[in-house]
Amino acid sequence: TSVIYLGVDKVFNQKDKFPNPYLNKKGKPYLLYVGSRAGYKNFNGFLSAFANSIKLRNDFNIVCFGGGDISDTELNFAKQNGISQNQLLQYGGSDKLLAQLYRDASAFIYPSLYEGFGLPPLEAMACSCPVISSNTSSMPEVISDAGEYFNPNSSEDIQQAIEAVIYSPSRIMQLKEKGIKRVKLFGWDKCAKETLDVYKKITKDSK
Repeated sequence: TSVIYLGVDKVFNQKDKFPNPYLNKKGKPYLLYVGSRAGYKNFNGFLSAFANSIKLRNDFNIVCFGGGDISDTELNFAKQNGISQNQLLQYGGSDKLLAQLYRDASAFIYPSLYEGFGLPPLEAMACSCPVISSNTSSMPEVISDAGEYFNPNSSEDIQQAIEAVIYSPSRIMQLKEKGIKRVKLFGWDKCAKETLDVYKKITKDSK
């Protein structure tokens, strides 16, 4: 078995500014969620943790990228947990927009119960966005010490991890610095070279 890590697209390493539609609203700072919100992605677990904190509800909104429009079921769940409709926004579009959303976010939240790898945390690191992630499956291996971890099955633990980062300028800076360092270990060129090396070794060994 050979372990070969995936890479991060170059758009997330670029510093070009791209229009962020959220900033036009001139609202609260936001926490960013990326991708599908169904099942094992544990989006409702994130919403519950957010709702449990009066500070988070007062100080932040939630911005989702991808995953389709916010459903009526999700809106009802949010409302039942004290999150207003205008606090939960969704955008879709290009990787350039996603990169800008990472750059402008207060933090990126990754509450999945399971991931085989997980590219979004690396994308966030490349964009100097603090990563707050569940501590299960592949996430600790990919993120290493460049993230704040929580138990995704505990709303209280998720809440505490988010608050420990976003209300601490020193922790935010630390995670940004660690993230920039960590993401340099992942690249598509490296992925391609290591994959080719495996093919060459298999071919050589089979002769």
